Amino acid sequence: MRTMHFITLFLVASCCAVLSVEPLAHVDAFSKLKQSDTLIVRYHTRGCFFHGATHEFTFRQASELTVSIVQLPRDAARAGIVSTQTNRVDLGTLTLSKSDVAGLDRLMEFYRSKHDSFCTTVDHLTFTQQRNGKTVATEQIEDRSPTYQTKRLTRFPELIGRLSSPKAMMTWPNP
Repeated sequence: MRTMHFITLFLVASCCAVLSVEPLAHVDAFSKLKQSDTLIVRYHTRGCFFHGATHEFTFRQASELTVSIVQLPRDAARAGIVSTQTNRVDLGTLTLSKSDVAGLDRLMEFYRSKHDSFCTTVDHLTFTQQRNGKTVATEQIEDRSPTYQTKRLTRFPELIGRLSSPKAMMTWPNP
């Protein structure tokens, strides 16, 4: 058991050392992304309804904001572990409306704000903003809030739902 604690401590220290080299600024809002920007969001959710899922969203700004969504194995978002995923499932690409983008901006504001965190569902998010292929900002957020109770947000499960079959969505809790 002591060995496991030591390994965990070593991994945390290693990740902190790696993260200190990376830019620490907040990523830009979805509506503020520039033409050459890519925003990659690793989204892992798990909760009391025994649901769990990990997805990667790649937002690209062109004439309109698009998002490509990939489903990853559920354990792909383990804290401090970065691994290449070979069993990725490409769900597809969406072109987002202005309303979608505004809702994503509100979602990011919600995640960053102080609010009640009493839900047993936990969302782990890693935002990585790249400009011309170079990382310019990273941000990690853990949230335990029931976002479904907040109006006018564009939630990540909703975007997934636009590309997934009803059977695939059965792992998501029904608020």
